[in-house]
Formats: sequence, C-alpha cells, structure tokens
Amino acid sequence: MTTSIAKAPPPNMEVITQGDLLWINMERPKQAEADYLAERFQFHHLDLENFIEPQKLPKINDYDQYFFLVLHLPVFHKAERVTRPSEIDFFVGKDFVITGHDGDLKPLIRFFRECQTNQELRQEVMGEGAGYLLFSIMDRLVDYCFPMLSKIADNLDGAEEQAFSHPAVATVLEIMAIKRDIISYRRVIRPMLAVFEELEQKDRPYLDDDLPTYFGFISDRLNKVWNSLEEYREVAEVLSDSSNWLANLRTQETMRVLTLVMAILLPLSIITGFYGMNIWLPGGNAEGGDPLPFFFLIGIMVAAAAVIFYIFRRYRLV
Repeated sequence: MTTSIAKAPPPNMEVITQGDLLWINMERPKQAEADYLAERFQFHHLDLENFIEPQKLPKINDYDQYFFLVLHLPVFHKAERVTRPSEIDFFVGKDFVITGHDGDLKPLIRFFRECQTNQELRQEVMGEGAGYLLFSIMDRLVDYCFPMLSKIADNLDGAEEQAFSHPAVATVLEIMAIKRDIISYRRVIRPMLAVFEELEQKDRPYLDDDLPTYFGFISDRLNKVWNSLEEYREVAEVLSDSSNWLANLRTQETMRVLTLVMAILLPLSIITGFYGMNIWLPGGNAEGGDPLPFFFLIGIMVAAAAVIFYIFRRYRLV
C-alpha cells in the first residue's frame, strides 16, 4: 500500500509527519478528500464512502494492511442539556493514521495542534508507530468522557437535595432532564464496548505487538464509564420515584383539605338553601322581623360542622 503524499492535499486536510509515520487529519471530509485518499491509498471504496457519510453505529472493517474504524464519542450540548454522539473515523495502517471528524471533539483538535507545534510531544506519541499514536488519540478522547460523568453526578446531587427539601414540578423536570442525558450517554458508550473488545482480541501483524494491551486499557476505561452510567441511572430512577411519591403525597394532602372543607360546607349549603325558602322558621314566621330564627339557623350550621369535624378526627382523616 502506497503512502506517498506527493500531490498537494486538499485545503481541509492537515498532515503531520514523524519519520515514516503520517497523521492526516481533516474536519468534515467531503468527496474531494475521499478522492485524494483513493489516489494515495488502496482503501476499499465502501470505506471511503462511509468516511464522508455519517454512520449510525460504531464498527470496524479489517483488511490485510489496514483497518477502518468508526467511533462515536459523547459531546454535551448545553442548549439541549443532553449528550449527543460525535463521529470520528480512522484509517490505520503500518505507517499512517488518518482521522476524520465533525469538529466537535475538542480534545482531538487540541492534541493535533500540540503535535504540530511541540516536537518533543510529536516524537513521543508518533515515534512508537501508528498503534501507539492511535492509542494516544483514543486515550485523550476517553479522558473527555469523565468530566461529563462528574457533571451528571453533580446534577444528581443537586436534584436529590431539591427533591427532599423543596419537591415541586421544577424538581421533577430537572430529574427527567438528567435521566434523558444519562440515557443518551449510554446509547453512545454501549456500542463502542463491543468494538473495542474486537480490537483487543484480533491480532494485526502490521501494527505494534502491544496494540491489544493498549486497546485493553481503553476498553477498561470505557467499562468504568459504562458502570458509572449504570449507577447514575439507578440513582436517577430512585430520585424520580421519590420525587413522584412526594408530589403525590402533597397532592393527597391538598385533596384531604379540600375534601374536609367541602364536607363541612355541604350541610351548611343544604341548610341555608332549605331555610332560604319563604317558609315558617322555628321561633318566628316568614313575615316577622324576629332575629331569633337567624341565630337558630347559625347554631344548627355550627353544630353540623362540629359533628362532621369530630367524625373526621375520630377516623384519623385529619
């Protein structure tokens, strides 16, 4: 497989060389970049198509002299408050590593710039071959996962405090937003576990002998991310159940008070409605001006309310 870079690369393509090793990086590669790679490397045309088109799931295609790798890394979107996948594609052979991405992976962009400007770092990560360079890239990308995990943990702590101190609709919405973020994060990480397991198990003679060890290290770190997400998911479920229970409890307390008020007012409404008719009243008549019927009516209503309240208290309803 030829790796000559005689022809000038497209403007979107950046190249770093260290000895015989090339690192070609590009953001949002298009057909021009794919055509350039097709002229310089013997890549499968389907891999080149996948390189410039978004892929739904991570995957790896192995060949005799290289492999094509698609990964999705988590990126948190502040406006939506949710973690979304950001794709990065690799072509990896004996003397080259080619990366293509959407420009959202800041650790990758920063790492590439550092290798461009820092000769000592470039010698360190590229002097050991393509396998170690790939490991170095992945190691920094996986590092990027852990601050997002810490943010989820902080959000859960805040939601827990709100749920038990000031349960309200806003608290329920906050917990639901955290659950959504965890679910989205899990969807990004889970498919990659199988890909790294395959990377770890298969031998690739054209790369470093220690590559399975490197991939095993990355796989272990991804499993730590996955286990943390599982723990956070369980905590979020418990918080959601507790918050819903507390909200239902408050609703029940409100309904109990309203029921008591309605139970007290119901006989009073009946009595006042009955005595509102133009009929004879105890202690007077319909045409007289004697105030005794009014006070007699008030006494009956107070007595009825007291009896109902006593019944509620006796049966521990209030």
